[in-house]
Amino acid sequence: MSLSKEELLRWLEEDERFRQRLAVLIMEAPMLRELRALAEQVAKNTEAVRALQEQVAALREEANRRFEAHENEMRRLREDFNKQMIALRKEFQDEMRALREDFNRRLEEHQKEMTALREDFNKRFEEHAKEMAALREDFNRLSKRVEVRLSALGRRWGLMSEEAFRAAMEGMLEEFGFKVMGRLTLRDEWGIVDPEEPGALYEYDLCIAKDGREWVVEVKAHVSWEDVAILKRKARLYERCRGVRPLVAIISPFVDEEAKRKAERAGFKVFTYEEEGEGF
Repeated sequence: MSLSKEELLRWLEEDERFRQRLAVLIMEAPMLRELRALAEQVAKNTEAVRALQEQVAALREEANRRFEAHENEMRRLREDFNKQMIALRKEFQDEMRALREDFNRRLEEHQKEMTALREDFNKRFEEHAKEMAALREDFNRLSKRVEVRLSALGRRWGLMSEEAFRAAMEGMLEEFGFKVMGRLTLRDEWGIVDPEEPGALYEYDLCIAKDGREWVVEVKAHVSWEDVAILKRKARLYERCRGVRPLVAIISPFVDEEAKRKAERAGFKVFTYEEEGEGF
């Protein structure tokens, strides 16, 4: 139903309640618009909140999914790591067991070798000791024979000349199987015999060899302690020149007691004449 202006004006003039009601409506119209706008904004905000909630839910679901996937991956990695560690531990234990067995086997073989070497060494040492004992006996027998021959020569010829005695010794030693090298002259380039005379020449009365060993025999009419000291240095010169340490023997009808003690301490063999009649 539509109202004309005249009817509307008439109701305003005649109806107090209508006027009041219209006034209220006129005053409330802007508020209604604001409320409507606010309601619309609330609806939009509610929709936005719902959208945000959906996004948050989606993000939470995605995070849970990724966390679960990460958990599964970590679990898989842990299981794989544990498997690898178990395999490595087993491999290490097997390797250590193999190394221990190999070490024990090698140690046992080494102990057997050492036992065999010890037995071989003991056998060789016993053989060497027997050979040395035999050589010592041969040397003692030879020394006695030399002493006997020297005694015989001394009684026969008395105090013969050194040269004649040396010639007799060469023939006698050849009979005993020695290789006689005769008289030897060496140059002392190092001053071993006399530090003040480097390059001096020194003569060795008689040089002999047997069984791979070499002897230097000094023949003198009289031997003093100074002669023994010089002979010790001449033996060192002989070793320096020929590369062989010689055994040394002194043959003389007269050897001073101090010279004899000095020679024996140096390992020299001394053959001399005893006045008591025991011979050279």
